Amino acid sequence: MKKRILTGITALSLALVLTGCGSNTKKLTCTQLTDSNGFKSEVKQVYKLKDNKITKLTETRKVTLEGDMLQYLDDHITSAQNTIDQYKDVKGISVKKAETKDSVTVTIEYDAKTLDSSYRDSVNIEESYESLKDIKAEQGYSCK
Repeated sequence: MKKRILTGITALSLALVLTGCGSNTKKLTCTQLTDSNGFKSEVKQVYKLKDNKITKLTETRKVTLEGDMLQYLDDHITSAQNTIDQYKDVKGISVKKAETKDSVTVTIEYDAKTLDSSYRDSVNIEESYESLKDIKAEQGYSCK
């Protein structure tokens, strides 16, 4: 009898772990696209939330240039490097850059647990899932 009860408890625990029950985690992905005369910009923000609080934000900014706009690629690469320099010593933020012959991408990761307090408001780190969706919609993002 004890063996059956122990087996039942183990099975229930395993089911909860495998299905994610017991933890309230959500992900919100917001994108904003611009495409005009050889200039394409995509900003993608992926928020991970637990118990309706943001735990991590990954923001990817990609600029792709075509035709006559390619002459400005070095300016965008310099801007990307400036972003890296701005955040390189900030606690809770990591930044990386990738380049191709016609684009530059900057990825910024914000860790809510260790994020420097002076940056928390600028990335809406204290917002809930629903309020975050509303804020991003007002800023022209499409979220799902």
